[in-house]
Amino acid sequence: MKLLKMCEHRRTCRRQLRERSQTAGHHEGMSSDEELALTEVTEFQKSKAEQLTGMIFQQNSTDLKEMPWFRAVEGFSDAKKPSESKRDDDPDEEVLPRVIEKTILPKTTAFAKNVWDPLSTSQTENLTQLCDNVFEKQVLSRRECSQAKQDLINTVVLRMKQSVEEDVFIPLYPKSTVEDKSSPCSKFQGRRFWSAVEVKKKHRSCL
Repeated sequence: MKLLKMCEHRRTCRRQLRERSQTAGHHEGMSSDEELALTEVTEFQKSKAEQLTGMIFQQNSTDLKEMPWFRAVEGFSDAKKPSESKRDDDPDEEVLPRVIEKTILPKTTAFAKNVWDPLSTSQTENLTQLCDNVFEKQVLSRRECSQAKQDLINTVVLRMKQSVEEDVFIPLYPKSTVEDKSSPCSKFQGRRFWSAVEVKKKHRSCL
């Protein structure tokens, strides 16, 4: 009972905050951290961000293409003197794709498997943008689809399936129970409905 009161208090505080900031288009049940206290979220993010890719977890993360190391490796791969002609089998052109395959892809796969919350807007957008950048560079490589890339794709698909199984649940109550919009059953059903809508929106952004 105490935990339920704490959850309801957090929802009330967030609802009042949205009303003051005039946030439109938000419905209860669409927040991925709805049942977590702020201290729990902070501790979780701190520990995971230290272990995995902060560029995905942080809300205002730096784009992969703007990172100094990425630009340096990309510059090395593209650097050619005017008098030099590019060979079809130039190994320099494979440096960046290999770096991505050996470092970025495994870290991103671990993030998607252990940390990524499909209901989180910032995490999903950052993950999608990172994958777009990574796969763009992999396409430029003449190498066939690597196992590391396939592992990442499979992991993202698996997490999306798990999200549907775990987060999409809309209880069915008798009509008389939910007609009163202020009743606990009606409120709970509404939150679960909008959570399902949020899951669908995030999945569409990953496709």
